[in-house]
Amino acid sequence: MNKFTLFISLFLFTVIIIIHNSCEKKPKVAAEVGNIIISQLELSSNLKEKYRLDTLTSLTNEQKIQTLNQLIERKLKYLAAKDSGFTEDAVILAKVKNRVLNKLYKKITETAIQNELITEKRKKQFYSDLKQLVKVRNILIHYEGAFRSNSKRKEKEAFQFADSLKSIIGKKGSFAFIAHKYSEGIHAEKGGNLGYVAKSSIEKVLGEAIFNAPLNEVSGPFKSKYGIHLILVEDFKNNDNMKPYKEMEQHIERYIKETYKIQVKEILDNHFKKISDDYKYEINENGLTDFIPLLNQWSSNPPLLIDSLFIKVKDIVLMQSGSFKLTAGEFLFSVNRFNKNFNRFNNEDKLTEYLENKKEFYSWVLEAINNKYDKEEDIQKLEKSYLENLAIFKLETTWRMQVQIPEEQVKLYYHNNKDKFLTGQKGNIKKYEEVSLNIKRELLSKGVKEKNNNKIEQIKKKYSVTINEKNVRDIK
Repeated sequence: MNKFTLFISLFLFTVIIIIHNSCEKKPKVAAEVGNIIISQLELSSNLKEKYRLDTLTSLTNEQKIQTLNQLIERKLKYLAAKDSGFTEDAVILAKVKNRVLNKLYKKITETAIQNELITEKRKKQFYSDLKQLVKVRNILIHYEGAFRSNSKRKEKEAFQFADSLKSIIGKKGSFAFIAHKYSEGIHAEKGGNLGYVAKSSIEKVLGEAIFNAPLNEVSGPFKSKYGIHLILVEDFKNNDNMKPYKEMEQHIERYIKETYKIQVKEILDNHFKKISDDYKYEINENGLTDFIPLLNQWSSNPPLLIDSLFIKVKDIVLMQSGSFKLTAGEFLFSVNRFNKNFNRFNNEDKLTEYLENKKEFYSWVLEAINNKYDKEEDIQKLEKSYLENLAIFKLETTWRMQVQIPEEQVKLYYHNNKDKFLTGQKGNIKKYEEVSLNIKRELLSKGVKEKNNNKIEQIKKKYSVTINEKNVRDIK
């Protein structure tokens, strides 16, 4: 084989590999709506969520097509919302940004916790501890300051009382009888019997004491956050019915986070100390001076939503760190986009205090942005979903407001359908005043549905819809 032939062969081979890889990565299309593609994966996710299934083999093609048609209608509405300028609406964009910032904060703090606390080693140890079971009885003596304790007894007195009970049991007294009579725990009625417990499922100090205690001997007294304990271990065994580790991994992560709440706070506090020097915030006093009178004016007579106030204040900067700016408009939605009671921010001192407290939140957010969390696929997907949801909601609200039900129409419906308003066995007809509101709601609902269907048909004339039935059928 000469050099030229070898070169051509290698070139063709490379082209084939590239084409093959591009075909592999390209998602299979379930439908096309205008310039929007609904992939098999998107339809599959919707089907799993709708029918609460892990696999879709049990679904009929009719069920798949029905769900696809709902997705198509949604995409058509999004295109109409985009044409109406709603995807560029300042209020909607501010709401989207607020939700994304909250998601970024949640993601970066959870990552910090995951990296330092919820390690693979700790999760596997936790799983291993769940396999070990011990049957134990417990006598709990409360003292003042213990968790969920109303006792006025001092800690030293609680230890002394527990010691005296241990002495009684040691003189051939029954642990179960003493627990039933003197324990202040919720299992006292059962003679202090906790049943079989796993080390990972109980408070750390208590778990360590129980699993290090000798069999059939009274141990203690010792202190936990619940009070002073005496324990009696009656049996050890392994849990042979445990689910596989992978099936329990998420549950274990949640349990570790809940169990180590104090450590979680320490991790976040320490991490914030490291990043806080990188993000110096300046509160813009001129911005506060401009914003507060407008806020107070709106609060005294607020409209249904705060959108009207947002338009007035959206460019007023309240706080800044480098290129990051928190505007008054974004502040409104960061507090509560539907909350009309803003009296707690009616002067500069109150608003400044709030902003000072939010510096930690925004430092985490900036740390997330600097680490390019906002460019990650899940965040981008979430941002797109938020925008789509809010734009469609505004479109549907616009359509809904176009539907008007005049009083004459309500009265006509009442007179033409009086048999629907019979009351009791005597066959009396309800008065118009009693049913007019319900009639109007029913007519409004029908009118909105009709308006929606008409609008969808109009949008379909503008945007082509193509369904790939084979790819829909192949979803499993």
